[in-house]
Amino acid sequence: MPSGHKIVEQGARGFEMYLVHAGRARVVRQVGGQERKLGIAFAGDFFGEEAVLTGKPRSASVTAEVPVTLLVLPADNLKAIQQRIRSFKPTLEIAAATHRLARKLDPQWLEADEIVYFAARKHWVKLVQLLLPPIVTGVLPVFVVAWGLAAGAFWPIFFGGVLSLVVLGWMAWNTIDWTNDYYIVTNQRVVWLEKVIGLYDSRQEAPLSTLLSVGVETDLVGRLLDYGNVVVRTFVGQIRFTCVVHPNEAANLVSEQWERTKEVTSEAEKAAMRKALGEKFRANLGLEKPAETEPQPPTSEIKIAPSRQRVVFSLAGLLGGNLFRVRFEEGGTITYRKHWFVLLKRVFQPSIFLLAVIAWAVYRAVTMILSTGSLLRTTADGRTLPDTLLAALLLAMVPLAAWWLYQYLDWKNDIFQITPDQIFDIDKKPFGTEARRVALLDNVLSTHSSRIGLAGYVLNFGTVYITVGGSQLAFEDVKDPASVQGDIDRRRAARVEQKRQTEAQLERERMADWLISYHENAEDLERQQREAGSGGSKHD
Repeated sequence: MPSGHKIVEQGARGFEMYLVHAGRARVVRQVGGQERKLGIAFAGDFFGEEAVLTGKPRSASVTAEVPVTLLVLPADNLKAIQQRIRSFKPTLEIAAATHRLARKLDPQWLEADEIVYFAARKHWVKLVQLLLPPIVTGVLPVFVVAWGLAAGAFWPIFFGGVLSLVVLGWMAWNTIDWTNDYYIVTNQRVVWLEKVIGLYDSRQEAPLSTLLSVGVETDLVGRLLDYGNVVVRTFVGQIRFTCVVHPNEAANLVSEQWERTKEVTSEAEKAAMRKALGEKFRANLGLEKPAETEPQPPTSEIKIAPSRQRVVFSLAGLLGGNLFRVRFEEGGTITYRKHWFVLLKRVFQPSIFLLAVIAWAVYRAVTMILSTGSLLRTTADGRTLPDTLLAALLLAMVPLAAWWLYQYLDWKNDIFQITPDQIFDIDKKPFGTEARRVALLDNVLSTHSSRIGLAGYVLNFGTVYITVGGSQLAFEDVKDPASVQGDIDRRRAARVEQKRQTEAQLERERMADWLISYHENAEDLERQQREAGSGGSKHD
C-alpha cells in the first residue's frame, strides 16, 4: 500500500487483522475532536486484532507512513491459526488487553514520542485472594442478623447490618485496590504503577537501556491457570510484574521491545556513520554537499519542553518572586521546595503563639483606648509611661516572630535542584551548617516516586527516590512527586542522549579519518606501483 493510504478507519466494523511484512504504519485515535498518536506498527507487528476478537468497531485508525506490505488474516483464518499455534491466541489477548488498558489509564506522564506496547493488571486470582478474607468475615454478620430475626431482637439486626456494610466496604476497597495496579512497557521504559486510595501512590520505572534480563516465575496453580510473575532485572535491582496473565508471552513481549530498542539504536548509528563517511569523502574530494531530496528520519534527540508559567502580580512577586513557591525554573535550573503543608506544620506553633500575643496586645490596646483614651498610663507622681503589659506583649512578639522566621527560612533553604547535568539535595540551616549532596545525571540508574498517607494522597505530595550507584538521594515531601520524577527522567535522558551522541560523533569522525587515511595510502601505493611499472617498461 502507498504512503498515506488509510488501512483501518476508527469506528468501522473489522473482520480481519493485519501483519506488517515491510514498511511502517501510524496508529491514531480521535479523542474529543483531537487526534492522539497511539503507536507505530513496524515490520513484525500486527494490528486490528481487538475488533476481530471482540466484534466491536475499530478503536483506532491506521495509516501507512511509508509504502507498506501487509498480510491480511480474515477472522476465519485467524481462528484456524489459533487452534494450530497455541501461543498465538495469548499474544493476541495480551495485545487487545494492552489497548483497552492504555485507553482507560491514559497516562499523562508519557513523553510525546513514547508509545505503550504492553499494559497489564494482576490476574483475577489475585482479586479472589483479596476478597476471600472479607467473604469469610461476612459469615459473622449474616449469622448475627439471622439470630436477631429469629429472636425478634432489634440490636443484633442493627449491629449485623452495620457489620455487613463494613464487610461490603472492605470488599469494594480491595476490588478498587486490585484495579489500581498497572504494569507497563513503552518504547523507552518499564513502569510499575501502584496505588492504594488515600494511602499510597507510586511509580517505579527503569529505562529499557538498563535492562539485564527478563524472566518468569510460576507455581503449580499458576501453570494451571496461566498466570505468574514476570521479573525484569535492571542494573539496580528488579521490577516484578506480579501475577500477570500469560506470563511467558508477556515476558516475550518485554524482551522483544528491549531487542527492538537496541536494533533501532544500532540502525541509527549505522545511518549516522554512513552520513559521516559521505561528508568526509566529499570534503576530501572537494565536492559540494548534495541537496537532501528526502526527509531525514527522526533522530533520538530528547528535548525538554519549557514549563508553563503564569505571571502573578502579588506581594510575593514584589519581594522576590519565589517567596513561597515550591517549584520554579531559572536559567535552566529547576528548584523544588518541600510542599507548603510541611511549611504549615513547621510554622504552626509559632503562628499560634504569635497570633495569640497579637490578639492579646490588640485587646489590651483597645481596652486602654476605650477606658482612658490613650495607650499611656499616668503614675501617682504624674509621670506618663507606656503600659507595662502592652510593652511586654510587644516585646514578646520579637522572639515569636524570630521563631516563625527561623522555621520559614529552614523550609525555604531545604531545596532540591535539577540542572542540565546534575542533581542537588541542599539542606541549609538558618545561621548554621549547610549539607549538600550532588550527583551527576549520567550516574542516575533509576527513580521511584511515592505518596504515603492520607495527607500525601489528598494534597499530592511525596518523595522521589533517585538511585545513584550504590547510594540513594531523596527529594522528600515535594509537590506532585510523579511530575518531579518526570523532570528528573527527562533531564537524565537528555543528558545521557547528548553525551552518547557526542561520543558517537567523535567515534564516527575518528573512524572516517582512519578510512580516509587508508584510502589515501591505498591510492599512493597504487600510484607508486604504476610509476614503478611504467619506469620498468621504459628501461626495457
